[in-house]
Amino acid sequence: MEIDKTKEKLEAHIFYGISWASFFLFIFSTPIQIFVGSKFYSAAYQAIKHKVATMDVLISIGSLSAYIFSIISVLYGIMDPDYHVTEVFETSGMVDLFYLLYFTFCSHFFPFCLNIS
Repeated sequence: MEIDKTKEKLEAHIFYGISWASFFLFIFSTPIQIFVGSKFYSAAYQAIKHKVATMDVLISIGSLSAYIFSIISVLYGIMDPDYHVTEVFETSGMVDLFYLLYFTFCSHFFPFCLNIS
C-alpha cells in the first residue's frame, strides 16, 4: 500500500532520534506559533501586566509549553540516540488554531460574548 510506504519514509531518521515526521511537524508548527500565536501572546502579556488571568493567558501557557516541550524532546533525541522522541508540535498548533477559530466565530456571530466595547 502507498500509505505504508509513506509511513516508512516519514519514520526514517534524519539524525539519531529525529524522524522526517518530527522535522515536518516542527517546520509546519513554527509559523503557526509565530504568526497565529503572536496575537495571543501579546494579549496574554498585557493581561499579566494588569494582573488578570484571561483566556489568552491560558492558551499561551498551553501552546508554548507543548511547543517548548517538543523542542526540548527533539534536542534531547539528537544528543541521546537511545531516547525515544515524543513531540507534540501538532498539539501546540491546534490549540492556537482552535482558539483562533473560536475567537473568529464569536466575533462574527456573537459579538456580545466577547465584551467588545
